[in-house]
Amino acid sequence: MRPRTVLAIGATGSVGVPVVAEALRQGYRVRALIQDSGRAGRRALGAESVVGDLPRSGTLVAAVDGVDAVVFTHGSHGGPGQAPAMR
Repeated sequence: MRPRTVLAIGATGSVGVPVVAEALRQGYRVRALIQDSGRAGRRALGAESVVGDLPRSGTLVAAVDGVDAVVFTHGSHGGPGQAPAMR
């Protein structure tokens, strides 16, 4: 049986980085969706990177191809001043 593959959305963020590391530790194959290829180095070693942008669905086709599950850890891009607007 092949290892299960998960797509991690938000893989380079403060929540995503440890989530990806734990998934890898548990034996999952991880594909990390990153918006900017320059941030690929922030993902855990061993995770595959795929560039995509959530609002542009056409960029997600390659990201979801062959995955068994999606882990969504993507947060907001706003700072503390935007928190009240999100409630």
